[in-house]
Amino acid sequence: MALKWSDLFTQGTLINFSEHMWRARLQLKAGDLGIQESDEVKKALSFGTQRLAPKEAFEVLNRISTAWKSDINFHSLNFPLLEGVRFVPDNQVQILSGKLEIHQKAFQKEVRAFVNRYDEIKKKQLPILEQALKDACKTPEAAYAAYMRVESEYPSADAVSQKFGLEWGFFSVELPTSKEAAMAAKDAAPQIKSVVESMVSQLRSDLKSKVESLIQIAGRIDTDKKDGFTDRSIGAAMTVLDRVDALNILDDVDLRQQTRKLRAALDSSAKGTVELKEVVGDLMDARKALEIDKEKAIKEAEKKLMGIGDRKMKWK
Repeated sequence: MALKWSDLFTQGTLINFSEHMWRARLQLKAGDLGIQESDEVKKALSFGTQRLAPKEAFEVLNRISTAWKSDINFHSLNFPLLEGVRFVPDNQVQILSGKLEIHQKAFQKEVRAFVNRYDEIKKKQLPILEQALKDACKTPEAAYAAYMRVESEYPSADAVSQKFGLEWGFFSVELPTSKEAAMAAKDAAPQIKSVVESMVSQLRSDLKSKVESLIQIAGRIDTDKKDGFTDRSIGAAMTVLDRVDALNILDDVDLRQQTRKLRAALDSSAKGTVELKEVVGDLMDARKALEIDKEKAIKEAEKKLMGIGDRKMKWK
């Protein structure tokens, strides 16, 4: 029996997301401004990209957007078949939705604040551009004409407000019912297997990366003759373990076993009941275990999925 999309979507859903940001960058060539291009002009204006607003004006918006994307990545798995789409396990949908709503409100508030100070931003930036044009142009007339062209490229405040946005939507797919669609679903089995393989592989890879990081930290601790891992290092590692366990919906048994062992090792390290070399030994064992039996884990995941029912397509 071949894997079906409905097998996969009994365990979670997809999230499609996109970010819209006005970068206040103007693409112009010297000829666009009626200026003869020369080395001096290039140096003065860095033609190709002109900033209509300083990058500092976008710091808060960028910070919110980064946190928004970080939460999406933290609570989901890569879905290799579609760009800008990730797979969210059912146990993470409500948690993620709540976080995204908080980021959305903060983002919208900051967009309103940006628009409110837009005229001030423009007022401060235009003299900088005007001086650059005066330095680059041979005549005041050419400089004025170039300046008017740049000024005309500023959108209105209302237009700017429409250029920002954080968008997302949850969706899943149903099993087709017609004979033709059923054949197409059967042909899709290799694609579904590639998704399952990606899910198993990426969680093992994420945990392995953290294990290798801890091994490197342990090496520096030993060299510096310090006592052991800091609370910060242990906390960061525990966060990764929590994420891996939460996203291990395909029940990779070896992965779950390693997270359990690592929790115990790190907890003992935090309490000071074991020596650093013992913890490093556990880390080494985990790294080795994560490199083997991956194919077995993928096959086991496929078997488990095929024993679960269907889900219909819907937007949430």
